[in-house]
Order: sequence, then structure tokens, then C-alpha cells
Amino acid sequence: MALVQSLAAQCMLALGLIAPPDAQQVTLDITQAKYVIDILLMLREKTKGNLSTEEARMLTDVVSDLQRAYVARAQQAQEAALKQSGIYPSNSSSPQL
Repeated sequence: MALVQSLAAQCMLALGLIAPPDAQQVTLDITQAKYVIDILLMLREKTKGNLSTEEARMLTDVVSDLQRAYVARAQQAQEAALKQSGIYPSNSSSPQL
């Protein structure tokens, strides 16, 4: 479970949910976050049937939480990129002409 917690921390760091020690700001690395989530999904698949009920539940919960955070951050990053290029998503207000 220490491995799962370590990978979850790496993913949260990549998603900007936590900051590195002594950092002034958080960073966002969507690609790294997806990679870590994929590793956790692979770990869940490869250990299926070999984990206790508590371990399996923890792994599933961690993956689910990280996937939700990933989707939210990816959407935020996409919206920010669109706004920066002058395109405003339909769910946000458009600039006045």
C-alpha cells in the first residue's frame, strides 16, 4: 500500500493538487498524471485476486479519486488554453463586442 500511496502522491503533485516541499507554486503536468494513473490501473489489474478486501478497496478508491481530479484539471487546462488563444468555451461568458 506504500507503493500506491507514493504513486498517488506523485499524481497529485503532477495535477497541482499538492506542492513540492519548499515550492512557491504548484505545477500542472497532465501527461505525467495520466502516466501514473495508468500505472495504478495496471497494478490493480495485475494484483486482482491477490489483495485483501481492504487493499483492493483502497486501490480502487485512490484510482477513482485521481481519475476525477485528472478530468477536472484536464478540462481546466483546456479551457485556459482556449481562452488564451481567444476562444471562449460555451459554458463561460464571452467577451463583450
